[in-house]
Amino acid sequence: AVRTLPLAVCNSRISSRPIYSRRIRTNRLVHTKSCRVHQVRAQIGFTSEPEINVRKNAEDLLRDASTILLFQSVLKTPVSQNFLKVLLAVSKSTDASKVAQAYGEFYNDMAGKGHSSWLDYLMDRIVAGNDIPLAAALEKGDPHLHLTPAAAVDLDALQRLAVAESTLASWVKDQSYKQALQGPWIAAASTLRAGSPETVGADATLDIFSSAVSPTGGTYLAPPLGEAGRAAWRQHMGGKWRWSDGIEDLMFCYKTYGHGLVGANSVLLWKGGSLKKGTSMDVCEAEPSDHPAHKATLEVYPQASAALRKNALRHARGLPAAHALVHGAGGPAKNILLHDAALHAARSMGLRVVLCPPSELGSWVELAKVLRHHPRARFLVLVDVLGVREGDNAHVALSTMLGGAIEPVPSNALIYAAALDTDTRTEALLRERMGLNVKLAGLSKEDYLRCLNIFVEAESRLAGEDIIISDEEAVAFATTNIDTEGAYSVQLAQQCVAASVLTQ
Repeated sequence: AVRTLPLAVCNSRISSRPIYSRRIRTNRLVHTKSCRVHQVRAQIGFTSEPEINVRKNAEDLLRDASTILLFQSVLKTPVSQNFLKVLLAVSKSTDASKVAQAYGEFYNDMAGKGHSSWLDYLMDRIVAGNDIPLAAALEKGDPHLHLTPAAAVDLDALQRLAVAESTLASWVKDQSYKQALQGPWIAAASTLRAGSPETVGADATLDIFSSAVSPTGGTYLAPPLGEAGRAAWRQHMGGKWRWSDGIEDLMFCYKTYGHGLVGANSVLLWKGGSLKKGTSMDVCEAEPSDHPAHKATLEVYPQASAALRKNALRHARGLPAAHALVHGAGGPAKNILLHDAALHAARSMGLRVVLCPPSELGSWVELAKVLRHHPRARFLVLVDVLGVREGDNAHVALSTMLGGAIEPVPSNALIYAAALDTDTRTEALLRERMGLNVKLAGLSKEDYLRCLNIFVEAESRLAGEDIIISDEEAVAFATTNIDTEGAYSVQLAQQCVAASVLTQ
């Protein structure tokens, strides 16, 4: 088990004065604007002054960590805990091996998780806003001004904790194996970033604010920041002389994008009674032109696709929309249509998609509570193909959920589900409770051949040579392998091409 270090890691008396006004011993430096850089550098160890003690620097930073009020979650992650262990070892330990080992664990954790620097990691956690009360209040639209002073104090304390790896490594050397840990070790221990330092253009500030426009006019959360957007916000906030100077900008970020998993991800997964970062959306992750099954399905079911997309967009805008059920014979078309509609609304309007396996519907009450906790987010809950047995638990759970007998569907959530056609009372009840029912009928011979040509083109590109299947061969394959309903399908066309490739 991992032991979490308490934030109150030292008993030193807390100074009521911020670092920029704290008196620092130097060689009679005049305390003017021109020397503030020297003061701050001396305070965090960038100095050759012998009277600045490494242990004292580490103790001061531990004291800063213990005074955090709102941003405590930033320092409770495994990476942050390893950083605090380094400071604790530097300030207290007399065992050289423990000091060096503490830094090794911190460095290994940072490198293993791909973080470019401690400062970059720290600012990324701040921008993400996980479990930060100010971020939660701003996302919900709750009162927050009373939290602003505490947030500003925290940001300045976290800025002081943003010690460069080179400084931290030199402290470790001085407090452990001073003679052994020379130039090569210091250089290696100070380098985490691969290649050149990450840079953002001079117009980064304009970019982050011009792109932070919610499609709904700010009523609901904007689409999540991508990696480039997060990097721009880290650069913007980390470039402030004092991080607290960016408090208004940070609050704007929380209000626009939200916080935590919901703020950072368009696709989420409900599993084990909690939300997690979403996995791949299978066939719908790529653009239609990049995935033949996706492209074929949208071409042969244009009306169904248009209805599902329009309904999802209405929900994303806060307009009345209906829960939807797509049903039909076996094959991937049902899920493709659902995923396509969900992702279309997610990319264009900021809808959050929650993948909910049928086996997880039993914890619907918990999921509903989580979704209500984010009232400015618009959710679409996707339920994959339900079972076919009479009285199937997933069917029953979804029907009961839509009926509101246990826990009604939150107003900010919409249900999209897929089901195989069955003549059961459970399915009939489910259809009654869905406002939008989409029946996928079997394809005509012409549509079947259109799908076949799409798969042939895709396979030809992959093989680097033309694959030829005549209409007669395709129809003959279908006649032999057609499904029990006697209808052509997208899946049948895909199987025909796959079989032909194997025999050529």
